[in-house]
Amino acid sequence: MLDDIRRLVAQGEQARVLPGLRIKLAIADDALALMPLSLDLTDGRAAVIRPSSLLDALTDYWRLCWTLATPLLAPPEPTGSGEESADPGEEDRLLLALLVSGLKDEAIARRLGWSVRTMRRRMSRLHDRLGAANRFQAGAIAARRGWI
Repeated sequence: MLDDIRRLVAQGEQARVLPGLRIKLAIADDALALMPLSLDLTDGRAAVIRPSSLLDALTDYWRLCWTLATPLLAPPEPTGSGEESADPGEEDRLLLALLVSGLKDEAIARRLGWSVRTMRRRMSRLHDRLGAANRFQAGAIAARRGWI
């Protein structure tokens, strides 16, 4: 799915990530929503929500979540000169995108085709480059710089 997201972002779409959401929701023109009754992808039942205060509340909730979410794979913003502000390579951007999506080290390494040791070494290098003390701070700084 990440390859599809990368392709769509390259074509101008926006993507964001907000770990911990326990809802799936599709809203069409603020006039209709479709919400699966279960997060289990094998369960095909869903609620159709027509114009109502519930639809208004779900739309407001979606907008709030979008605002709080971190942009994923956004094009980088121009920065000053120097190594600390230079645009990261494609692999580093992908590593950061997977990091902010909430994946564990083993899952990130597997998706990138790296060993866990290589992934941790690359992450440590990014921490140093960003001046970050932990993963959360690295993700926040990288997002602010437009790296993800």
